[in-house]
Amino acid sequence: MARTGEFLMALDEGMLVYFREMADEMVTRFGIPRAEAAARINKAYARQEFRPYPVLMCR
Repeated sequence: MARTGEFLMALDEGMLVYFREMADEMVTRFGIPRAEAAARINKAYARQEFRPYPVLMCR
């Protein structure tokens, strides 16, 4: 698990890919800047701990 400059959470490679894809979708669908998409994801998920992918999808 590692932290990135973009996301505040400690993420494994699979979850990092998932959050990057989520940010890409937000930019494409809503026309917001990438930094805003990352900030919104951080606000929603920063306090959560993630186990290896796909734990988020299995809840």
